[in-house]
Amino acid sequence: MGIKALLKYSFLCLLLISIGEATSEQKENWKDYEIHYSVVPSSFLSQEVAKIHSIVRAEGRVIINIAIKKDGASINAQVKGTVSNLLKQQSRLHFREIINNQTIYYLANIIFDDKDKITFWITITPKNESETYELKFTRQYY
Repeated sequence: MGIKALLKYSFLCLLLISIGEATSEQKENWKDYEIHYSVVPSSFLSQEVAKIHSIVRAEGRVIINIAIKKDGASINAQVKGTVSNLLKQQSRLHFREIINNQTIYYLANIIFDDKDKITFWITITPKNESETYELKFTRQYY
């Protein structure tokens, strides 16, 4: 296994571990789908892993992670979203699809201000699905 592959694998392992430990991972059930989502500080990543995935690693930045499963298998989807702060300032989320073996993740990286309350609006359209799932959640940062 080359260093690049090892770092990609390490990134995904770290992300999975941090999801559970950060207690910010949540799951929504919709139709036959499980929609897993989490928000973790970008500083959880090593510099090397952040560089490989073009993720800005800094204080005041978080990674939004979305994974869609059907019958226990990861599936492709179209994932779009926006965030809004207490002042109603909105920013668009730019999700990137990450595929590692048979696992698929959608990641976006955003900046937030200290002591801010961020509302996330994410639309998810699984492949071969005509309907869209609307995911909305809020996180408070200190």
